[in-house]
Amino acid sequence: IVSSSVETFSIAILEAMAMSKPIIASDIGGAREQVLNDKNGYLFQAKDVNDLANKIRKVLEKNENNRMGIMSRELVVCNFSVEKMVSIYEEFFLTLLIKKEK
Repeated sequence: IVSSSVETFSIAILEAMAMSKPIIASDIGGAREQVLNDKNGYLFQAKDVNDLANKIRKVLEKNENNRMGIMSRELVVCNFSVEKMVSIYEEFFLTLLIKKEK
């Protein structure tokens, strides 16, 4: 994902993670929550073409597609599944209700 300005939380990254792909994304917005450097991909400095090229080279040279892709899939299932997100929101709203009742 090559973004140069605002990218709040990329659905495209989540979709690629769900398809077991290694991720290379600009280090902006919520990408740090989705991409763990050297685990499921790499972040690069926005607008830095050389950094992007180096990260692509790194994945290709180290033949990390499979390992990083598997990690991407695990991360998206554990952290960003519908069930997980609903559970987190439910917990959050319940805390708000408890605080309001006090």
